[in-house]
Amino acid sequence: MLYWDKRIDFKLKENEAIDFYLQYGEYINDYIRFPDKLDSNYVPYFVSFLQYLDKAIAKSTINLFCFREICYSQKVEHKPTLFRGLSGEFASDLVKAVENGMDLIEDLAYVSFTYDKETALSHANKYKNGIRVILVKDCYPFEKVLFIGGKQFEIIYPRDTKWKVLDIESKERDDGTIAFIYVERV
Repeated sequence: MLYWDKRIDFKLKENEAIDFYLQYGEYINDYIRFPDKLDSNYVPYFVSFLQYLDKAIAKSTINLFCFREICYSQKVEHKPTLFRGLSGEFASDLVKAVENGMDLIEDLAYVSFTYDKETALSHANKYKNGIRVILVKDCYPFEKVLFIGGKQFEIIYPRDTKWKVLDIESKERDDGTIAFIYVERV
């Protein structure tokens, strides 16, 4: 499988942007969602960084080789599944909103999924209501995403991707309740 750091089609600045995102993604997404938090002196650098990361994602897809590897890792022949663990108040509020009929999830930031369910579960921390939340979506070849791979089995979707809610399902496990919210990319 060809991970991002082995690709020769990325320019140096695109590689640097990916590496920076992998180190500081949580902060970067926070600044995208809440731009007033970013010191105005850093805005030009931040915008430049975003442009390089956007370019890297724009020239990326889940190629057939990656798709087959994901299928193999999940022991399925086709149509593997991707997962995103959510946590905190946002996750708790999202479950309530979906149960009340919300059918579109919008996030200005980059969104990463994993093809390893346990990795997603490790990111889905219990909140006040004790429920962990996992977004679930089907994976398709040639989707415009940046395949990172690595220990997190990470796939990054572009900024401002919208997600249509298809269903919500709660499952009881020994370690608590998990709400699975099934989505598709709009």
